[in-house]
Amino acid sequence: PYMTEAIIMTATIMNQFTWEFLDSALMASILAAMGPSIVISNMLKLVAEGVGAVPRQVLLAAPLELVLAVLMFGVISTIESGGHDANYPWVHALPIWANIILIPINVCFSSVLGGLMGYVVAMWFRYRHSTKNAYIQRMVPASEPEFLFVFIVACFLLYTLCTKQYIQQASGVVAVVACGISLAQFANPPDIESIKKQLAGLWVMGEVFLFTLTGTNLSFGTAAGPLNSDRGIIPELISKVIVVLVVGTFGRCVALLVISIASQPVNPRPVKHVMLWWLSMWMFEMPKATVQATLGYLPLAKHIIPGAEGLEKGRVIQQAAALTVLFMAPIGVFLTFALGRPIAEFLDRKRALSITGPAIEMTPVSPVTREESSTPRDGASPLVQDDAEGEDSTRK
Repeated sequence: PYMTEAIIMTATIMNQFTWEFLDSALMASILAAMGPSIVISNMLKLVAEGVGAVPRQVLLAAPLELVLAVLMFGVISTIESGGHDANYPWVHALPIWANIILIPINVCFSSVLGGLMGYVVAMWFRYRHSTKNAYIQRMVPASEPEFLFVFIVACFLLYTLCTKQYIQQASGVVAVVACGISLAQFANPPDIESIKKQLAGLWVMGEVFLFTLTGTNLSFGTAAGPLNSDRGIIPELISKVIVVLVVGTFGRCVALLVISIASQPVNPRPVKHVMLWWLSMWMFEMPKATVQATLGYLPLAKHIIPGAEGLEKGRVIQQAAALTVLFMAPIGVFLTFALGRPIAEFLDRKRALSITGPAIEMTPVSPVTREESSTPRDGASPLVQDDAEGEDSTRK
């Protein structure tokens, strides 16, 4: 669904904004992803309320889509910024076809680099737990804030190294995600749970700054937005972004419909249930916020798109990401709880009935003794008597 929405958005952006393919794909890779923080929190709430089947499938899809969105953004941004820069004379410009061929190397190298960093951090955690040096334990005892600090420093180091002035064919966002995955595999589970809780606590304040930054990019009444004289949003941009979002959401809808139909041979269901599953999945995956707010400012801040037009395109991408959060987050949350939850509850009830079957009312039967069952009924033929004996035996 994400790739379908991104491809359709890319074509729509090229038509609406008359941009080149790579610039349009960079913008689409940001706008097409669903917001994992909103979607996952909504699905966890539904699961806690007993709505289990469809929300659990969305919970499996949301992290995978986040990784795919980060991967696509990292690869495209690397290709975009692969040109020569006067500030870094040792960086040699590469043609687009060479950058496209190097995409697998980019992904593999970034993943390996992040995985190695995560392994090193995990080994540091283990060393801090197992060291028997009395001086170290007395002066610098192991603590949970220390582990979080080391992990964050490692992620910042990866993100700083994976730039064109240091490692050209590498993506910092992919390396950071790979570092987190590697750390979760090699570190002790209590340490991972501690880091998760501390990061969740930091996110409480971090999301305030993140969405405040996103909101400051919006200004509808004047030609000059807040904090910067060139951040105003013109009505033409709003209409174009709405067209891109509507067409892209329709593409995701079609992709989910194809998936639901293709799963029929594996998991046969009535057509009505297939259509309801499709609608509920579409509504659950509609909210967009975190990815757009996190990645939307990078094309402008990092000057990913080269040339004089790069700043203007980066500004448009930033404003489009802010508009996406403004429109899709409330609409998606409303549809999730107003329509998606009743549909998912109905599917859960039908699924439970299909597994257990309808309740069968059992009527009590009076006990029959062996003598009664073996005594022929008066006036009955031998065949009827045999049938009566069999019936009595069955009842007994």
